[in-house]
Order: sequence, then C-alpha cells, then structure tokens
Amino acid sequence: MPLIYTLKYETIKFADGELSVRGLGIPELQQLVAVHTDAAVILFNEISALSKQERIDIAKLITGVAQRFSSVVAHAIAMAADEPDRYEDFLRLPVD
Repeated sequence: MPLIYTLKYETIKFADGELSVRGLGIPELQQLVAVHTDAAVILFNEISALSKQERIDIAKLITGVAQRFSSVVAHAIAMAADEPDRYEDFLRLPVD
C-alpha cells in the first residue's frame, strides 16, 4: 500500500515579511547532524542536562540555540522552506 501524504506548510510572519516552511523529515535531520556534527553533540548534551530540571524556559532555550548555532538554524530553515540555495539569506533573519 503506497504512502499518501501531502506536506503541510505553515507561514511564519516577521517584521519585514513572511516565510512558508514545512516539517523536516528524517533524511534532512540526518543531513543537518552530518553537516553540523559538533553543534549537534553540544546541543544534545545541553538538552539532556536540561531534561533533569523541573522547569525549562523553552523560549529562552530556543533563542539561545538560534543565537549560538545560527548556521544550524539557517540551514534547517533553508531546508524547511525548500530553498537550500538561500542559506545565506536565512542567516540574516532576525532572532526575536
């Protein structure tokens, strides 16, 4: 039986425009880890340590990741937007 699935896109609005993105699949996540291995290890270790805390400020965590690992985030956004050639543009998106 063939898998029938339609990708779902969400629009993210920001001060100077908007961007349509979709969820990433396993092959894309594997590519992110392969390209950004050092960052992936650091993130995994930090998130593992955070999981032992009772309360986690998700907004603070996401903002910190976006600031410290901007190349990973830009690469993920480029993949999710189906615009891998615009990686450099996504590096310039505001973090807010």
